[in-house]
Amino acid sequence: MENKNRGKIKKFFHSYFASKKEEIRNYGKVNLIKRICTIVATTIIAILFIVLISDVGFQRNDYTIMANEVRNGFTRMVKARVESVDEVYYPDEEEHLSYTVRITFSAKILKGEEKGQVVSVNQYFNDFTKNLYREVKKGQTIYMFREAANEDDIPTYYFSGDSISYNHWGGIIALIIILVILLLIVSKSKGLLTIISLTLTILVIVYVMLPSILLGRNIYVFTIICSVFVIAVTFILVVGINKKCLCASLGCFSGLVLSGLLTVLTLSIIHATGYYVQESAHDVIELSQTYYNINIVLDFKGFVFAATIIGALGAVMDVSLSLSSALKEVYDNSKETSVLHTIKSGFVIGKDMIGTMVNTLVLAYVASDLAFVLCLMAHHSNEFILRSEYIAVAIAQALVGSIAMVLTIPLTSIICAIIYNKKDKKENISMEEE
Repeated sequence: MENKNRGKIKKFFHSYFASKKEEIRNYGKVNLIKRICTIVATTIIAILFIVLISDVGFQRNDYTIMANEVRNGFTRMVKARVESVDEVYYPDEEEHLSYTVRITFSAKILKGEEKGQVVSVNQYFNDFTKNLYREVKKGQTIYMFREAANEDDIPTYYFSGDSISYNHWGGIIALIIILVILLLIVSKSKGLLTIISLTLTILVIVYVMLPSILLGRNIYVFTIICSVFVIAVTFILVVGINKKCLCASLGCFSGLVLSGLLTVLTLSIIHATGYYVQESAHDVIELSQTYYNINIVLDFKGFVFAATIIGALGAVMDVSLSLSSALKEVYDNSKETSVLHTIKSGFVIGKDMIGTMVNTLVLAYVASDLAFVLCLMAHHSNEFILRSEYIAVAIAQALVGSIAMVLTIPLTSIICAIIYNKKDKKENISMEEE
């Protein structure tokens, strides 16, 4: 049985590599070399752009770091792994302690000067926190507080069990690995190029766009620069330098410009300020608006602009590239060569995209703000919710992204009809007829 399975695996890989060799042979060595050089050059240029433009020299706010990461004399968190749960203690009603449950467990410190030491840690629950915090389990990687409170300076350790007390990256890394494997299996070389472009997109946002915002630079300019970078790098890597890439890029850029103009107009019409402190929207907004944050000056209206553009960019790119690819196939396999016919085909194909993509975009915005919407519904009246700028901006972002995506379809269709070479097509058709 085992030999059979091995034989099937060998046969699969043999047929796969044979098909790839045939594909490369049909593609041509010259074209293959050009494609590889294009991918390598684009990747190098993109990395150099990120390195040269990036600036992580923004000043962090020491006051808010202390306020959020140091609590009641506790030092910064210590990373550890739970070795065993030793005791679960329920005090008697007569004791009148501040907790109703105390969990004592052993944990091995994984970082710092005390790395390798096994220490005793306490976790406390009362009637309120037992519904909010999670009980520690054996084998978990956690972050606990270290406190040197007694006269002998012997540290004691405390574990809260809140959202920042656990290591979340194990599951994230597992999902990344699954995604990478699936992309390589399903899309093969295209999947690899998708991984590279996605990595470069994340890097430009993290190391160029966000630091620029914190440094007080023009958020509008850097949003457009980063968006153009993402469009160019993604399309060149995934599609290559050809007419399909040009059509998709121009169509996507046209949609991006429209969404930018529409965003600025919409923010002006709805009187958006970007200040949500009275609505308790996000900690970052509240903390950035206190007088303690003298080192960080943010343009919150510009921040809303950036969030809207980046949110719509993915959908606009998807529509423009899918439509350009579809119209290229239609154009290559049809004897009708008129511009009007190509535009009509674009509208027909675009109709099917609109329904699902608009739903995808709106649902993505709703899902990202679902917890806050629930909080508003539970603690505020309907009138307050209707007055909420945060809700108005969230709805405006979804609508602007949807409008930009819908307008991208006719724009891309027109661009494709103009750019695809009709003369060569006519010559090829006449040669086939002869």
